[in-house]
Amino acid sequence: MSVEENKAVVMRWNEEILEEGKLEAFDEVLHRDYTNHSGAESSWAPFIQGIEQAKDHFGERFQRPSRWKVSVEDIIGEGDKVVIRGVYLQEGKPVGNLIAFYRLSEGKIIDDWFCMRQLED
Repeated sequence: MSVEENKAVVMRWNEEILEEGKLEAFDEVLHRDYTNHSGAESSWAPFIQGIEQAKDHFGERFQRPSRWKVSVEDIIGEGDKVVIRGVYLQEGKPVGNLIAFYRLSEGKIIDDWFCMRQLED
């Protein structure tokens, strides 16, 4: 896939799944061997391995009302990798800065690494 197609997949992940909770798009966006390598102790970035574990994690999360969005400020791609820099917004207010690094395979996200820094109130 082209870099632009890979960027579109990453944007779809952020917009359709993470923001809108469209779990039916999982199989179209995440590779069956997906791994979230962030592995933080927090609920927003646990270590996740495999699409089924991702569906369980995000499905549970989307049962709660969400009032946050990621404003993607930069998106950079090269080969099979895409990086975004963004701002978490909660109820329209900036609450954190983030960097997310994705690797794609077969047109789907297979790996991601995520880092967020919460903004001070």
